[in-house]
Amino acid sequence: MKYRDFLKNLSIFETLSEEIINMLATGVIEKNFYDKEIIFEENTEGEELYIVYSGSVEIFKNYKCKNEKLLSVFLPGSIFGETALFSKTLRTATAVAKGDTVVLCIRSDIFLKIFKNYSDEGIKIVQRMLLNTIYRLEQTSKELATIYAISQKMLDAVKNIIEVSRFIENILSEIVSVLPDYCSCAIYIFNKFNDEYQLVVQTGNTVKLLKEIYDKEDPIIKNFVENAGNGMVVDNEKFYTYKLSDGKNIFGLLVVLMNAEYELSQENKDILNSISNLVSISIATLSTLQEEKEKIKFTISKTKYSF
Repeated sequence: MKYRDFLKNLSIFETLSEEIINMLATGVIEKNFYDKEIIFEENTEGEELYIVYSGSVEIFKNYKCKNEKLLSVFLPGSIFGETALFSKTLRTATAVAKGDTVVLCIRSDIFLKIFKNYSDEGIKIVQRMLLNTIYRLEQTSKELATIYAISQKMLDAVKNIIEVSRFIENILSEIVSVLPDYCSCAIYIFNKFNDEYQLVVQTGNTVKLLKEIYDKEDPIIKNFVENAGNGMVVDNEKFYTYKLSDGKNIFGLLVVLMNAEYELSQENKDILNSISNLVSISIATLSTLQEEKEKIKFTISKTKYSF
């Protein structure tokens, strides 16, 4: 029973008796996956619950399709695919290994045996699984509410062709609402005329890493760009950076900072990734509209004063 202690320390199983933990450990099947290898596919049948033992697992909707969406990333100790224990419905997403990954697989018949012969212990498992599912739904609802609020402000900005800086100021409160209290947040926009990143908005505690203006070649800016999406510690401050880009050019940076002892949860990272994608589209659209507006004004002005 190699994985007995590992299972016992998982929150979903921590209240179970030694007998039940032993039953689960006996039924564990270890599965190894290489980077990008599919663990299970959307719309396929499944009768197993999976637990990440090492590495990580990405959950995708419409994997490798045009409308592919990364739903979540599960780290060691995370449980996924548990709906297969209670329903014969097809898998609703695709699970893919991120890096070399080991998952523990427990078949549904092990759990059905526990539910049938040890009803009190079975209820404990179901309760924990429901709490786990509710937590995920809360995170999804939070993300959707934030994305919706930013989308509404984007529509208003496009309708009135407001300045990019004003739009960013308007959405900062929505971004901050999904972050822990110990975070500082800043958004920089790149000025192509002088090769500088200029601070548009910032909230939270004053942080040494955040300055009003950064030269494009500044080592800190290079760190922000090169380590986008990953936490990195500099001078006892940890930062997470998300690029604002049209796919070719980086025209801004969303930076979240905190003391080195803290870190962002995977849920926070997923939401920030979605927000940065939406903000990128918004800025690109507003910039184009603003340029067209200025061209029209210039043309009218030129026509008015021509002889």
